[in-house]
Amino acid sequence: MKKKAIVVFFTVLILSVAFSGVAGYAIGKNEVIATLAQHIKITNDGREIDIGKDVPLTYNNRTYLPVRAVSEALGYEIEWFSSSNTVNVSMPEEAYPVVSMDGIEIIDSSTSLDLMSSTAIQRVNVIVNQTKELDFEPTLIFEVLKNGVVIDSQTAQLEQTLGRSIVELKSRQFSHQLGSSLTSDERLQKYHEQFSYRLKIK
Repeated sequence: MKKKAIVVFFTVLILSVAFSGVAGYAIGKNEVIATLAQHIKITNDGREIDIGKDVPLTYNNRTYLPVRAVSEALGYEIEWFSSSNTVNVSMPEEAYPVVSMDGIEIIDSSTSLDLMSSTAIQRVNVIVNQTKELDFEPTLIFEVLKNGVVIDSQTAQLEQTLGRSIVELKSRQFSHQLGSSLTSDERLQKYHEQFSYRLKIK
């Protein structure tokens, strides 16, 4: 299977000055002063990422994250190509697919949320690749978890024939009790701290 990759072209060189609380990065004669943002936490679906001694930077009201530390914490591989000043971010070959069984693979998934009311609807679009004819009808299972406990489970029947398809699954409404006084970003952050999802094939 061909690797997916995100290619990031770097036009700046980041230099950290930990003892002074600021960092400068420069190209040629252009210099910028940025602040070391040691107070900033980085989370993945509400779970904090340990980036070790690498520290985010803030400049011009924007936050810049250490690409190697964050990517490796998420399980990605980082390659640096000095000839083109390119950083290549890719998942290791063994990480594909996301979920699999003999003859069928989930190769990607994306979710969307509706947090406009006191109930949440979570949808997931799943790209499924079937590599051989099956003599049974496989089932895709979408589970929503709250603090690690399954609170909703939805299923979809998959095809038995070869090919790639997109399957949409939608959870039932369930109360998230996040409070109407929170901003949209705050509600989303608190939602991800409590809720997660997972996919299975059987």
